[in-house]
This record gives sequence, C-alpha cells and structure tokens, in this order.
Amino acid sequence: MSDGATQSNAGLDSFERLAPFMLRSGIVQVGRQRLSQLRKRLACIVITVDISENSRKEFQQEYSCPIYQCLESADLLRIFGYQGTKALGFLRSPLSVKIMQDLKEFRL
Repeated sequence: MSDGATQSNAGLDSFERLAPFMLRSGIVQVGRQRLSQLRKRLACIVITVDISENSRKEFQQEYSCPIYQCLESADLLRIFGYQGTKALGFLRSPLSVKIMQDLKEFRL
C-alpha cells in the first residue's frame, strides 16, 4: 500500500470517528436549499463520488467554501444516517477545521 493511500485512509477513518461529535454539535447540514440558506456560514462541503457531473459543477460555481469529494451515498447513510444524501455542509467551528485537515487530499 502506498503512502498516499495510507494517508487518505487515515483521513477518512478520522472523519468517521468524528461523525457522532459533528452530529451532536449540530454543524452538519443536509439539503441543497438548506446549504444555500447557510452559504455564508459554511466552512466546507462534502459531496459523494456518485454525484452527477452537473451537480458537482453547480456546487463548485455556487459555493466559495472548500468542496471535498469522497465517500459514497451508502457511506453517508452508514456514518450519518442520512439516506439518499449526496452532499453535506459543515458550519464553521473548530471541529470543521479538523474535518478539512483530514480531507485535504480530496479537495476539488
């Protein structure tokens, strides 16, 4: 296994370990309309790898915050309990800074 793969796995593992704390603190936001409402308060957005190309381009054009593409919809269901979700927004907080550090190699 290469060093890059090991680092990305470590970043995703850390992201998964922090998931309950993210949910409890209320920094996780779901849904395009909700993300649009909170556009100025978002620290970052995580989109799934199975999101459509057009949606990915829309996110990149519409939001100025960092966007990370990793995981699949099934992973978001397993980790956060959100079914059919393709995008999660994270409000600004010290926890979201840690998320961005963990996911830096997945940034678009």
